[in-house]
Amino acid sequence: MAEYKINKFNMLGLDIIMIQGPQGKGKTSLAFELMSQDYKYHSKFRTKEATKFTNELNKNYGYNLHINNRHLYFSNIEGYLDKYCRVQTWDCDFSRFGMPNDDFATDYFPPYSVIFFTELDVLAFCRNWQNFSIWYVLLFKYFRHMHYTIIFDLQDGGALDKALRRLYTMSIYIKHAENKESMLFKRVKGRTTYFKLTRPSDMESARELRKVKGADKFGDSKTMVHKYKGNIFKQYNSFSAVPYFLYKIKDWTFRKHEITDLSPEGVKRYRELHPLIMPKPKKQNTKKKVAS
Repeated sequence: MAEYKINKFNMLGLDIIMIQGPQGKGKTSLAFELMSQDYKYHSKFRTKEATKFTNELNKNYGYNLHINNRHLYFSNIEGYLDKYCRVQTWDCDFSRFGMPNDDFATDYFPPYSVIFFTELDVLAFCRNWQNFSIWYVLLFKYFRHMHYTIIFDLQDGGALDKALRRLYTMSIYIKHAENKESMLFKRVKGRTTYFKLTRPSDMESARELRKVKGADKFGDSKTMVHKYKGNIFKQYNSFSAVPYFLYKIKDWTFRKHEITDLSPEGVKRYRELHPLIMPKPKKQNTKKKVAS
């Protein structure tokens, strides 16, 4: 059985990762395991590259953006990146998640960020296309230009609109997980998760290929190779969508998680921060102005 490893040789890739499975199977646990391992081995690299990019923007284009040696791991629930629970993730809010635009305020994530949202099928609630913002889709389409890794977990992938399902690049379906416990105190010392990993975009391409008249049968396609002498990446801009992520930016968003409690005020605030039903978008004024 192949092992999915995040270590000093392998970091989380430029992917939109969907972690699926029934309740209690360890979807959120796996997400934090992946982020924690990536933080351990690659946090300094991510911060270094983001700082380099930020300094170039500040120097060459007059921005006033700051990294200040901070890590680049975000989640919409409180969580820690180390086993001692000293390094907390930064807060992110799905209602502020999307390509910067004029319709609603967005968070600004530095390049090389790892961003995690739990319970996407509740947050997005996008079975109805009209409730799913185009600004989310555009961010999912161009996320690689900012070197993002985006992770979601959810129970029912079918609840998502097809436009989104066609854009995420990795699907993990959890079968079951086992804890390794100490003999004496039964404390959890480790965890093994068994899951099925697929590449939905590749599967969609294969389905489309089968529709083409005269195409090879699925599974019988020939492997071809093409060689090019030179650095093709110097011949075009492979990160052309970066300006979209800087629209109206004042600084990168580094927001600490709010401390919540079970008081009436704390419960009300928690519901405001984590709504079960997304608020209805404001209706735009479509009346045309008449020139005087």
